[in-house]
Amino acid sequence: MSSYETVAKLMTAMSANFVNYKLTKEAVVFNASILSDIPDDVLEAATVHICSKPGAFFPSVGDWRKIALDIMLNKAGIPSEYQAWEELISMIGKGPSRRLTGEKDDDGKWIVEDIPDRIWKNKIAERVAEQLGWPEFPDLNNLSYERHAFMEAYRIQCQRIDEDIRTLPGVKKVEQQYVESSIKQLTEGMSK
Repeated sequence: MSSYETVAKLMTAMSANFVNYKLTKEAVVFNASILSDIPDDVLEAATVHICSKPGAFFPSVGDWRKIALDIMLNKAGIPSEYQAWEELISMIGKGPSRRLTGEKDDDGKWIVEDIPDRIWKNKIAERVAEQLGWPEFPDLNNLSYERHAFMEAYRIQCQRIDEDIRTLPGVKKVEQQYVESSIKQLTEGMSK
């Protein structure tokens, strides 16, 4: 994760590229706190990306963070909605099979081992398919509707993952405190 020293070095380099920007220690401290959860190599790549583009103004820390996270998420290689649907369709009829291991358990019964014929490559698609009722989903008689439902659920799941990754750890902590407080208030209100 990025350190104060890395952020200071990169901000110094960027300030040479944006001559109207006056670098201050306060700005470095502030930026370092917001960028602390981003790995150094990703932050450096984002800095190179920023400096390689035309621009008259020094980027905000939010813009810098966004570019760094975009780089990280592109590395993840999350398949598109269509690619996820294609994987789902390719999984139809390819459930697990079983085989005898040739060994017996303590009770003298043959040990049967489950062997998956196919393993999901896209874990997000697998999770969404299971939430929609896999392996009974999709209904082959309603593929148009099922495709729409799957793609919408997949898109929402990807958005949630993206939002979770982009949310600062400190913000998540505060959000969680308020969620817990709200749930407590709701349950107390329901018991009255």
